[in-house]
Amino acid sequence: MWFTQSVDAWPMDNELVRRKTAEDADLTEVMGFVRTDKWPSKVRTEIAPYWHKRAELHIDQGVLMWGAPGSDTQNAENEIAGGNTHGAFGHSKNQDVS
Repeated sequence: MWFTQSVDAWPMDNELVRRKTAEDADLTEVMGFVRTDKWPSKVRTEIAPYWHKRAELHIDQGVLMWGAPGSDTQNAENEIAGGNTHGAFGHSKNQDVS
């Protein structure tokens, strides 16, 4: 199960992440690159880890995310709804794997 307690009880929420990100000059710069999809060919050392993952970064509800857009949210929703039918290696539990 993905969610074991009320979202209100979590120590952090999107608004806090957005606010803290806005206070960080490096993350603000990265978000600008992600928004415009225009990255320089060379970046400062502090930005380099993001540059290397630039194809995997996106912004969701104002929060910088790493991974395919919507995949984590969709997986969590499926898990909660009991709709997760994929087993290991992407095979469906109902699929005959010989």
